[in-house]
Amino acid sequence: MTSQAPIADRLAPQVAAYQSEGYALATDLAHLQGVRAIGATEATIFYSARILEVLSSAAVQLAGITPSASPFANLETLVQFNLVPPTTLYWANGLRRLGNDVRHILRRPEPADADLAALFAERWIEWFFCHFRLGLKLPAISRDSSPLLAATDPRLASLLRAIDAEDFDPSACLAQSQGEPPYLIAAAIAAVIADLLLNRGETDQAFILLERATARFPQDLRLQQLTVLAWKRRGDLKKAVEAAAPLQARSRDDEETAGIVAGVFKQIYLDGGRDSEWLLKSRRTYLAAWEASKSSSAYLGVNAAATALWLGKSADSRRLAGAVRQLLLGRVAAIAKAADKEMLADSYWDEVTLAEAELLLGDLSAAKARYQAAFARRANFKGNIKVATDQAQRHLLPLGLTISGKDLFNSVVPPPSEPPLVIGVTGHRKLANESALREKISEAMEKLSAGKKSLVILSAIAAGADSLVAEVAMREKQARLHAVLPLEVDDYRRDFSAAELSRFQALLNQSDTITFPAAPEISQRAKSLTGAAAAALDDRQAAYERTGFYVADHCDALIAIWDGQPARGRGGTAEIVDYARKIGRKITWIASQVPYALTVEEPAPSRRDKPV
Repeated sequence: MTSQAPIADRLAPQVAAYQSEGYALATDLAHLQGVRAIGATEATIFYSARILEVLSSAAVQLAGITPSASPFANLETLVQFNLVPPTTLYWANGLRRLGNDVRHILRRPEPADADLAALFAERWIEWFFCHFRLGLKLPAISRDSSPLLAATDPRLASLLRAIDAEDFDPSACLAQSQGEPPYLIAAAIAAVIADLLLNRGETDQAFILLERATARFPQDLRLQQLTVLAWKRRGDLKKAVEAAAPLQARSRDDEETAGIVAGVFKQIYLDGGRDSEWLLKSRRTYLAAWEASKSSSAYLGVNAAATALWLGKSADSRRLAGAVRQLLLGRVAAIAKAADKEMLADSYWDEVTLAEAELLLGDLSAAKARYQAAFARRANFKGNIKVATDQAQRHLLPLGLTISGKDLFNSVVPPPSEPPLVIGVTGHRKLANESALREKISEAMEKLSAGKKSLVILSAIAAGADSLVAEVAMREKQARLHAVLPLEVDDYRRDFSAAELSRFQALLNQSDTITFPAAPEISQRAKSLTGAAAAALDDRQAAYERTGFYVADHCDALIAIWDGQPARGRGGTAEIVDYARKIGRKITWIASQVPYALTVEEPAPSRRDKPV
């Protein structure tokens, strides 16, 4: 039974004094104690869930991040930075789901659910005030360090303590042969133990528990979700789809449900002959859930980006991946400021999610480094590493790369020793004498680098000048290559002969980054100095023009291999050189005809400008 002493009198002073706008924790605890005393199950769950919502929002805010209105999103944020231990998270999600059951009338709660909700709420309060690394770190939440709330059924408290223990064996729960198994006291307990069994790879044991628990609690959402996951883990995707159909119809707006169902659809696509209909279903489900989360779930977002890429929607994939990267890096920056440390490395899944987003964006160097760091810190996470590497491997060909996963994950990515000198390239596609030009390019590189050890080549790696300069710089100066492509890779390949295409592919595979300048990215300066209108930048020639402007805008110096004649079309070498002059770039002009004269044009002092 619950204690008769007023709970407010037993609270530690800092807990009793806790308030936020329009909310007082001591008042809610007093109400919770009162409704429990009269057996008001729904009201007990309501007050318990409200404590979770308020304190999870406050925890996210203490981490320097704007909290969401969704408790699920706030818990996900705390998980992303490893701020909540696994068992505490189990109880928090159990309480959140109990609250949803009551709020949305998903099932009729039982007295044991009220007991559990109160115990879960106490666990959450204890975490927030005593164990949260950004919190007060009190020794206890009560004045005498004793529990605030007691369970009507004493088995609940002892079972929660057992599950919290490091040596807890979930399989042992199934061995009890007499009376009702303790995991059937409440649906939330059964779900936690089934989840633990699945995480340990004990799928058959999980099925035994789920079958018994679902018969006892047929309307419990989490048990249904875990049943879908169990069929997926067993590899029976047909059964997984059958179990997912009613779940999706019932809980269409639930983010967890959407992620589970979309994952089943994705696995059917991967295992079943790559039927695009399943991929479309997966992508629609991930995307709808990402949007429903108000772009707050990195897991949903990165999978929406991945499935978009596989469907050939590369621009959509980059847009979504960019939002995921911004989300995670924004949280990293906020929490680093609040906690005075960078904490992304504490979370394996969020580190590899960020790596995947960077890969989808074409930032290959950053993705390699982040994957390598995550794998090195978690060398014993062999199963989780395989999941991440398999997913990344699937992206390479749709990104236009013919490298292997081994090339991606094992190649060394040393950090630059200094800020690099960025050299842009423009020039003709048809060159009469590449051997002679190579010597001039080497000379130009020597003049431009002037002792600089770190060089970056910014190039569209088109046939001719773009590819030739990149090859010389990478071979002789160990320069890094940043590819700036005017068109999606498959479309761009149409502009190469078979021999040119082989060269292009080799360079693309060696790129550090692959960028696709979109029409809005053409700078206002380029529009004003060239008269280019954004509305007109929608054809193939305009794409080349846009790329040339981007290279000039983002480089420190420009190498141009050019015959000195006016541009023959939009985006031609003459137009890009003229623009580079106007914005104050240093230009090294190599004449494309005999005697291949090399001329260095220093920018006028009034026109010197930093790269955009």
